[in-house]
Amino acid sequence: MRIGAFIVQCETTKDTVRHYEQLNLIRPHKSGAYKEYGEKELEDFQAIKEMQGFGLSLSQIQQIFCVKTNSGCGSPRLIQSVLKALKKQSAALAVEEQSIKHKRMRTEQLIKELELIQELSPNADREHS
Repeated sequence: MRIGAFIVQCETTKDTVRHYEQLNLIRPHKSGAYKEYGEKELEDFQAIKEMQGFGLSLSQIQQIFCVKTNSGCGSPRLIQSVLKALKKQSAALAVEEQSIKHKRMRTEQLIKELELIQELSPNADREHS
């Protein structure tokens, strides 16, 4: 299929597809003056989106695709590469989660303090709570 049909099927844009091509994440076959996208490109696109959904960067995905190209799909080296990227992402998410939890706790504490001040204030405007 040509790029028009490909972007419709993937629900994306030409710019995104072209960018992925520049990064060697998607490699359509050349058919004369046109590029042809097939099942492999669809699967690669879906894999990219899935990995992005886990928070992996395009740079990390490039590294994984490079291993896939050199070692083959399902190879132990590819699996190890994916595991490494996912473990790194999981650790980063844990740090981010702790940061968000800390910010939420500080926010809730400030809300309580402000509500207390509001309750104790004799001139508090009770209509704006």
